[in-house]
Amino acid sequence: MRKTVLILLFVVSVFAENSSKKYINITTKSMDNIVDVDLKVRHLMIGEEEAKRKKRLPSYMTHLNVSVANNIVYDIWTNSDLKNIPKFKFKFSNENLDNEITIFYINNDNKIKYKTFLMKEKSFKSKTIDKKIFNSLEKWRDSKPQAWKAKNLKNALTELYSSSSFEQGGFKLNIPKFPPYYAIKLNIKSKMKFKSIAVLKNTKQLALVAVFNLTQFSIIDYDLILRSSSSERSSNLVITVVGQTEDGKLYGTNIVRNVCTTDCDEY
Repeated sequence: MRKTVLILLFVVSVFAENSSKKYINITTKSMDNIVDVDLKVRHLMIGEEEAKRKKRLPSYMTHLNVSVANNIVYDIWTNSDLKNIPKFKFKFSNENLDNEITIFYINNDNKIKYKTFLMKEKSFKSKTIDKKIFNSLEKWRDSKPQAWKAKNLKNALTELYSSSSFEQGGFKLNIPKFPPYYAIKLNIKSKMKFKSIAVLKNTKQLALVAVFNLTQFSIIDYDLILRSSSSERSSNLVITVVGQTEDGKLYGTNIVRNVCTTDCDEY
């Protein structure tokens, strides 16, 4: 009976990921030209290690982009360390922009999905995306491929920014005091102006979790939910966030947490 239930859950999950109508859920709130976005992508996020263990092909997002009237308001490059069915919470400045939000993401196999959401009508519509809007931003997977293979913070930062040294400060980070290994809620805030922001963790596998590109519409108030792989579950978690300014200076902040690895309460 238990095997039957597990198989049923798996089929439902795959259907949710591939459904053309339900693979993206979004809610928005607007006040004083600031838009709060809560975005969920129904993706299983199966990394290389998990795929090998389950004898499946890897399947995870490598790039998520959100634009309004062809202006990029949110841009993140990722690996498979985001929680399955990943959630993204962020804010952006919407002055003189538009009602339409276009969400675009790429898988590790380079397959592309996108949807356009009408904020006032709270509904989706079909629309062709103008890929030229991406030309002005760093394509971190293409330009810094070795950074995504690095197994420690020093090597990952050196590959990203040609330096592993940074000035302490620049960010306010928050993680619950005792998060479960499968759902580590991270909030990143900053009032500084950065060109890009990298999220890294102490690890036995891959150190680089994500890189954000920032634009004139970006507000640095980001929520991500991370997870640790089965081979690197440790009670001691260190998350480091490093930002690069337009003049190339690096600023960084880290946060240390004890992580629940067994018998975790619901997060």
